[in-house]
Amino acid sequence: MTVQSRWKPVFFIAGQLVAVLLLVSWWVEASPLKAFWEELDRRVFYWLNGLLAEDTEARTFWAVANNRWFDLVGACLFGLIFLQYVLADQQGFTAQRIGLFFFLLLFSALVVLLVDQGFEKVERNSPSLVLKPVYKLSELVPQIKSKDGSGQSFPSDHAIYLFMWSGFYFLFLGWVRGLFALVLALILTTPRLVSGAHWFTDNYVGGLSIALIGFTWMAATPLRQKAMVWLTPFGRLLAPVLLQPLRWLRLIR
Repeated sequence: MTVQSRWKPVFFIAGQLVAVLLLVSWWVEASPLKAFWEELDRRVFYWLNGLLAEDTEARTFWAVANNRWFDLVGACLFGLIFLQYVLADQQGFTAQRIGLFFFLLLFSALVVLLVDQGFEKVERNSPSLVLKPVYKLSELVPQIKSKDGSGQSFPSDHAIYLFMWSGFYFLFLGWVRGLFALVLALILTTPRLVSGAHWFTDNYVGGLSIALIGFTWMAATPLRQKAMVWLTPFGRLLAPVLLQPLRWLRLIR
């Protein structure tokens, strides 16, 4: 399992710059793209929220998809992709791959924690609290607790996790698994847009820019090499514990 240990200053600076420019294009009032983002936000909301207008079955589906517990479905699907990557190992790198998984968990959690601290005072009401007319899942399907509003919708933590992990999968797991993860991320970020809990820009400006910053640190610095050195022994300890249930089920040897 080869790990790039060198700094890539050009790639690092370019990635950070693109992320900052994307963020500034929405954040700064004088930005020439500000009006474009605002109009796109409105159009996307009315289009997707309009799906709740009449179809009762669709309302139930989107209510379930916006339930907090449904986020575990996405986490499990991403986990299954990584599990397949671990089990596909034929060169004795199982411990390194398990260690990598836990490092990515820690790294992404740290990024989101820092973002939450940095944007703590940023107040942005979600479209369901601003625009009219609006179809609220909490009113249409009250028996299912679903997220359809927020007073601090920017950026979307949900989108940060999904887009950052998609980038990690491209980087570490190959383009096929990375592409599958990206499609999955696009699907899983859609329910919040339908319910009006997030604006389009919460996901695709806020979430994507922060995810790009995190991805750039992973792809263009020696950080991942150091992490592999730190966490491979941890992965070696966990491997028997994590893989034994699969052996009991005879899914692996």
